Amino acid sequence: MTDADETKERARVTIHLDRDLALAFFEWSYQFMTDHNPTFRHPADAIAVDQISTELERTLTEPFLPEYATLLRAARARALAAYRHRIGDEHSQWLDNLDYQEPAVDKAQRTKGTADAARDSGR
Repeated sequence: MTDADETKERARVTIHLDRDLALAFFEWSYQFMTDHNPTFRHPADAIAVDQISTELERTLTEPFLPEYATLLRAARARALAAYRHRIGDEHSQWLDNLDYQEPAVDKAQRTKGTADAARDSGR
């Protein structure tokens, strides 16, 4: 195993779900990927998402770090680039059709960052 393989293996996260929740999550995610509507169709769908979130909260340290927002932006960019590289731009165009809603906090930080940059460039 090369150093790159070891680093990649360390970066993996394992999530444990019982089979019922895994099946519920599969159906919910399949429907989401089909119609791009994240609406839960049954309480078990929400429970599955909650369980996955709980497992990730127990596993990840990044959400509790002060630089979490920066780490998240970088992780999202890497994940998107890797996905597009793996399947190609023509097969990832569906991503461009989704309705992304930026949280107000992110908008405020971006706006503040833009205003700070404009102010700093005037110095």
